[in-house]
Amino acid sequence: MDIATELKKLEQLLPHTETKDRYFLERDLKRAMRDNHREMDEALISLKERIVSSAERVL
Repeated sequence: MDIATELKKLEQLLPHTETKDRYFLERDLKRAMRDNHREMDEALISLKERIVSSAERVL
């Protein structure tokens, strides 16, 4: 999994998430972008699930 590519994809999905979730998802995504990439796989998977779930509820 290419972490940088995944982060960019998630960033593009953010505008399509539920408004009530967006602040926290944006905060967590920004945190993930600056954190150590080696320790991020599990956190990225969790963040991805949350963003996709929120976007699915909107769409």
